[in-house]
Amino acid sequence: MRKTSIHLCGASLAALAVLGLASPALAKPVHKGHRAAAHRSSDASEIAALKAQVNALTARLDALTEAQQATAQQAQAASSAAQVAQTQSAAAQSQSAQTSAQVASASTAVSRQITSEVAAKATSNTRVYGQAFVDTSTIRQTNYTAAGVGTRVKPSGTGLDIKRFYLGVDQKLNKTFSAVFLIDAQASSAPYTGNANLSGANVYIKNAYLQAKFSNALTVRIGAASMPWIPFAEGAYGQRYIENTMVDRVKVGNTTDWGVHVLGTFGDPKDLNVGYAVSVVNGGGYKNPTRSNSVDVEGRLSANYKGFTAGIGGYSGKLAADGQGTTTLHTATRLDALLAYADKHFRVGGEYYRAKNFSQYNVLNAQQDVSEGYTLYGTVFLTPKWSVFGRYDHIKPNQDTANLRSDNYFNTGITYSPLANVDLSLVYKHDRFDNNGQVVADAGGLATALSTNTIILQNGNLGGAGIDRVSYDEVGLFGQWKF
Repeated sequence: MRKTSIHLCGASLAALAVLGLASPALAKPVHKGHRAAAHRSSDASEIAALKAQVNALTARLDALTEAQQATAQQAQAASSAAQVAQTQSAAAQSQSAQTSAQVASASTAVSRQITSEVAAKATSNTRVYGQAFVDTSTIRQTNYTAAGVGTRVKPSGTGLDIKRFYLGVDQKLNKTFSAVFLIDAQASSAPYTGNANLSGANVYIKNAYLQAKFSNALTVRIGAASMPWIPFAEGAYGQRYIENTMVDRVKVGNTTDWGVHVLGTFGDPKDLNVGYAVSVVNGGGYKNPTRSNSVDVEGRLSANYKGFTAGIGGYSGKLAADGQGTTTLHTATRLDALLAYADKHFRVGGEYYRAKNFSQYNVLNAQQDVSEGYTLYGTVFLTPKWSVFGRYDHIKPNQDTANLRSDNYFNTGITYSPLANVDLSLVYKHDRFDNNGQVVADAGGLATALSTNTIILQNGNLGGAGIDRVSYDEVGLFGQWKF
């Protein structure tokens, strides 16, 4: 458009120049021919010169216009290139942001995966477990004097008891090492003497040990761990939630103690399997992790063969009584034996113990004494969920000092197991302690339990001063829940 305007301007100038040159000729008449011809020739030369100038100017204008257009085109190209570069830069920034986001997302995913795998591994290596003993029952306990006069005493009555609650954690650290921690919440007073509910509970550390299992034949535990005998007897009996096993019930042994425990098994678990366990402990039990001048030792050797279980065991020690400045004249010892059989139809078994000096190991001038007893038990599995059972204990608590004194206990009932980890049993219990008018003649005294005509049991004490016979009856629903 600009080039056309320039051309028009050039033409206009040329026309004006021609008209200007031609005006005198038009104003004055030509009188003579040769002068007119000469004049026309001169004008033609000037016009030609002017045209040449116009053409030169036009060419210059055209060159300028083309240069301007080239410059404009270059500027437009540069602008387009800059815009393309800016777009590419924005695209690159966007791509970089997307890449950063993808990297961050991938990093988060990897971190979550690692955390998840670590948590899953930790969870797979950690086991949380527990057990509760619950019952609702009616108790009637009567104390009789030598004259036969009976008096109803505590814990007679009806109520709901949560006698025991265990909560534990088992952490497998690697193929060899693991750690176990178990707390035991139990009633603050025993059912024979009063309330047995956990509302007034005492909480103890029952298990707290580091274990190294090198093979099935060798496992070492350091800390508070199960003793060789009572847990073994509980496994054969199978109804700990109804009643303690005999050695535990008459308090001539501990379920757990602080020390070093070594155990293992040999053979095929489905055929003949031989096991052993040895514990070197403080002697005071898991509730009393005290120091003493000596250590106690308990051991067991057992065998399992196609449903049969047999075991023998023994204990020897001062029961943590020989602390600094304390004199103990006697060493407590115990001999144990067990034989049982179990299959899907029934379970039967029996246990025997003979314990010496468990009641007067730290009493000065006291003569030695022997406690002896046996238990028989059996269960018939009517269906996978229903069974009937019975048990009988006969205890002679003071063979040497009061040989007529005895305790006879039995229970019987029916069990319903709706789930693998739940057992409910309707139970009747009876316990009779006979003192038969015996008193302790030893001036030095045996245990306080003997001088007050009392037998000390795990669930409480039967008898007391002036009491010749005790009758204990309980009927109720007993249950356990495992998880």
